[in-house]
Amino acid sequence: MEITKKITLLILLFVQAVYVSAQKKISEGVITYTVTYDLDAEQLKYADLLPKKITCYFRGDSTAAVANQGDAIMKGVSVFKANFHSLIVEFTNRIWGYLNIISNP
Repeated sequence: MEITKKITLLILLFVQAVYVSAQKKISEGVITYTVTYDLDAEQLKYADLLPKKITCYFRGDSTAAVANQGDAIMKGVSVFKANFHSLIVEFTNRIWGYLNIISNP
């Protein structure tokens, strides 16, 4: 009986390993997050300034994200192999701020 359990377990592990390695790898796409907040009474007056939806685009080792926050649009870009990260804040149809972060190992 003990050998039967071991063989069954090995077969299940083998099938799972084949299934995981056979899945299609996604290297490019779009992910959209819907965001909700649990705010107390004091924080509710700022609820319109928080993003309700965040859209992330990815391809290879690069990502970009866009979120609307009240009158501002936040745009972030990352290229991980180059350690490059950038954040642009657009406010009332003009560039209000720009943050560029370059990380050196």
